[in-house]
Amino acid sequence: MESVAASLGFDPRTAPESVLESHNLPPRPDDFATNPAASLGWLKAVFTPTTSLVTTASGTVVPGVYNGPIQNLKITGTVNNGLNVQSESSNWSGYDAAGIQGTINTVRAYWTVPTLSPTSANPAYSGTWVGIDGGPCEKNPVSCDGNVYQDGTAQTFSSSGGVNHFTYIGWWEEYPYNAETELFPVNPGDEMYGTFWKNIQNDTVYGQYYLKDLTTGATSNFAIVVGSNLVGNSGEWIVEAPMVNGSRAELADYGSTEMTEAELVSGSTTTYYDQWPAVSSYDLYEIEMVGASGVDSEASDVGTGEIMFQWEASD
Repeated sequence: MESVAASLGFDPRTAPESVLESHNLPPRPDDFATNPAASLGWLKAVFTPTTSLVTTASGTVVPGVYNGPIQNLKITGTVNNGLNVQSESSNWSGYDAAGIQGTINTVRAYWTVPTLSPTSANPAYSGTWVGIDGGPCEKNPVSCDGNVYQDGTAQTFSSSGGVNHFTYIGWWEEYPYNAETELFPVNPGDEMYGTFWKNIQNDTVYGQYYLKDLTTGATSNFAIVVGSNLVGNSGEWIVEAPMVNGSRAELADYGSTEMTEAELVSGSTTTYYDQWPAVSSYDLYEIEMVGASGVDSEASDVGTGEIMFQWEASD
């Protein structure tokens, strides 16, 4: 029986990065050779068949929906022996690694699309994503320009005439230049692999988006010119209550979901691999989402590279 590597004509586990790029595959984790067990999401991304491929940034814009930078940040203390800065935000829950300007090149993670439950809030929204920039600016206030580069999944609840409606999509965004843009539909329970990285070709700086539904095979892989707008001073793993028509949306009841292989690559001339939470040389923010009535969503690290998100809002 022919192996998957043979059917591709090369082995993604050992092929040069240029070969992976030419076949619309994401970069190999830097420590794959020494720790392949920690790269299940990447292995599935390169070996799971692609059933459909989006190679351009065009898509269906979701009108008025933006997943933007952190809002109303409040530092509340420290946890985990001082490694993580315990924080609150009105729109984010999750983790942010804020570093020196220009040092963060890649973020990635592997997660399951959560299953929504109805809420009294109608409609209600949630976004699950990885991205670069848009995070806390305490370390580099001058370099924070409000841009965010991200891809992930969106989960939306609405009800009309006594009938509940649930919508699940894979999306990308380059805040504030475009609203949430649908790449392909997804389903609750689907396994996802998302990554975004800085890609320099012939002195032009691109942002490279890669999102794959490992369950259905739907995949997006495209680059957009970002130039100096991509600062690279923070990397994020987030569940967000997005902005809808200029106001923070009510957070959909996503129950719980877990990100694994929460990783970043950093370095200006050379890169090295760091897996959350063992990230060095950064301010590490553990962010709790707080709404008008209290905590809406919280995150906790449950192991190396593993983040658990929990919906906490009450009707």
